[in-house]
Amino acid sequence: MSELPKANVIRKITASPARLGLTVGGVLLVALFASEYALGRLETVLGPEGELRDLRIAVVHCLGLGYLLAAYLYVVRGVRATFKTLRPWLDCSEAEFDRVHDAVGRYRGTALLAAALIGSLAAFAGPYITLPVPEAPWDPRTWSPEVFWHRTLGPVLGVLISWFILALYSESKRLSRLAGLLGPIDLLDLRPLAPFARQGLANALAAIGGFAVWSLVLLDEGFALLMVLTAVWTLSSAALALVMPLQGVHVRIRDAKQAELDWARDGIRRARQAVDGEGDGERGQLADLAAYEALIERVREWPFDISIYVRLAFFLLLPLAAWIAGGLVEGLVEVLFF
Repeated sequence: MSELPKANVIRKITASPARLGLTVGGVLLVALFASEYALGRLETVLGPEGELRDLRIAVVHCLGLGYLLAAYLYVVRGVRATFKTLRPWLDCSEAEFDRVHDAVGRYRGTALLAAALIGSLAAFAGPYITLPVPEAPWDPRTWSPEVFWHRTLGPVLGVLISWFILALYSESKRLSRLAGLLGPIDLLDLRPLAPFARQGLANALAAIGGFAVWSLVLLDEGFALLMVLTAVWTLSSAALALVMPLQGVHVRIRDAKQAELDWARDGIRRARQAVDGEGDGERGQLADLAAYEALIERVREWPFDISIYVRLAFFLLLPLAAWIAGGLVEGLVEVLFF
């Protein structure tokens, strides 16, 4: 199966993910409102009898497209940076490291095509699971200028969402496999493994951030089923994005921990057998081995700490904050124009 060409578009983008997302989203919003103004739609949509629903959906599509491009770049660049951070602890040659590092952001052409097809089909189904369902949602003759925007951007968003999921899954698995190249695990100092947890948290943030954008349509009725499906997808993706990069590290820690416990327990058995005839020296060794066994037992098999859970809880509040902010902005628009 074919790979993406070496001159990957991701490698040609020099802007930061945030700048890319803001630029694309901003340009689309300017174009949207410029077209509304040129067509004389602003007075109609924002007037006393106007309906903000379709305009809001178009705005969310513009913001979502910018966000997805930024999130895709954020994940890929983050994994590449994590690889470089972990380099001192990897037991591999420079050639092997360059090979796995350069593979980040490259996906099989068939996987990209399949993801694009799934995303396009999901976008096509979107208008049919929101209420009220139009009689002919994909007939351009029935589209208002606002509907034209979200019908046109919808399939593009579907493809980008699928590619983002593909990147999230592929890079998480790639990072998990990288744990196999780590040198011996020091169970008493797991700080070198922190980059795995940080990248997992970053991946989860990228997934949750998308739902924060889509939550803006919660202000409208008829999107209940779509938002439930989006919420389920977001929570599932965030959980997998957090855990999957750490799967390989978890296995390494678990195996190293089990090996140390086996060694300590074997020593405890030998020391216990010798206690009756050897005196205080063996008793002291028995106590030391028992203390070491208890110390190893307390080692976490997943490199999480309390800060990870606190940050994840904060991230989960982002959709609620976006929804509240969206409501305040809409209230301000109503005050200014109505």
